Amino acid sequence: MGLLDFIRGKEPVFTGTMDPKWARNPKGKFYRLFDLDPDEAGLAGVGGVYVIWHAGVHPEWVFVGETADLSRTLAAAADNDDIQQYEVNGHLFVTWSLVLEKFRPGVVLYLSQTMGPLVNNPAVPSSDARVEPIKVAFPSRQHG
Repeated sequence: MGLLDFIRGKEPVFTGTMDPKWARNPKGKFYRLFDLDPDEAGLAGVGGVYVIWHAGVHPEWVFVGETADLSRTLAAAADNDDIQQYEVNGHLFVTWSLVLEKFRPGVVLYLSQTMGPLVNNPAVPSSDARVEPIKVAFPSRQHG
């Protein structure tokens, strides 16, 4: 798809793996969930997709979601007992990407299906919701 097709209103067709440019702190590291001040990071009213994981001996994905307000949602995630319980496994980390609203359900569906997060997100689209998964690169030390 070319730029003119996008300008003319044609929906993009995603092939391959998209790079969502996962957010990092000024030192180039991922944010610790409990050290992040979402308002100070400028996330109030900013929408996107976010991923939370723990970095223990066997790191695991903890939660995947999307929101219209990353500040409010990440503050709530830090207060969520189901998520908090994994802090002892090697600290909780978080990153986000400013994915356009219309693509968020597809990105979240793909990440949820492939990551298998420990905490279920009931807002993830079901397989019968007519949402196509959008393949994106996971946050990693090698990526981004």
